[in-house]
Amino acid sequence: MGRPLKQLIGWPVGIGLLLTGCSSTGEDGSASPTPTASSDAASPSAGSPSASKTKLATPKVVGQVAKDLQAPWSVVPLLDGEALISERDSGRILLLKTATGKTREVGRIASLEATGEGGLMGLAVNAAGSTVFAMYTAADGNRVVRMSWDGSSLGDENVLLAGIPRATYHDGGRLVVGPDGLLFAATGDAGQADNAQDLGSLSGKILRMKANGGVPRDNPFDDSLVYSLGHRNVQGLAFDDDGRLWASEFG
Repeated sequence: MGRPLKQLIGWPVGIGLLLTGCSSTGEDGSASPTPTASSDAASPSAGSPSASKTKLATPKVVGQVAKDLQAPWSVVPLLDGEALISERDSGRILLLKTATGKTREVGRIASLEATGEGGLMGLAVNAAGSTVFAMYTAADGNRVVRMSWDGSSLGDENVLLAGIPRATYHDGGRLVVGPDGLLFAATGDAGQADNAQDLGSLSGKILRMKANGGVPRDNPFDDSLVYSLGHRNVQGLAFDDDGRLWASEFG
């Protein structure tokens, strides 16, 4: 059954990890952080003085944006004020007209294998609005692909990375384009916790890559897409106004 997409105001306080640290020179000459965990992301303990003052924000529905969506997974805004939506199980990518709430299919992942938490997951758009990135589950594992976007339809897939371990649970899937123009992709541990600590595995990581799938020179580990490791199931990635990357996990 489809579920309506609704606007919310206010955000619940959750558990997050801030990835920041010493800067190095990025691919475009900008500063790029080396990931470390920051204690700023920790919530106050129950016995701390500030804990009693912490209040959870309560989301409030202020209007319905769209309805009859089938397992919508990712919503990304476009430069013209519209948005793209991924449907996990159908593999459809929809263009949402935000003024009317109408949607239409602008692309579909043909080689999708949607099982459990896998399927068509994250979407991201580059700063110019000309390229859409997607992460989805295929027969050989999870993939990150790139497609051209002309404002009306998506072009053919260009596979940037394939063979990311897949499972019924813990597939990760979130994508975001950073201030440096590089693509960050979150992967789950696919139910194999030890692989999250293994630099030779793509499981349980946050990956950082060029728009063509290449390894940036200033990644923390030589000749590796790995930007951060030891994750269970990252499903949220976002940069704040200071260019710091935040990640949130399930479980």
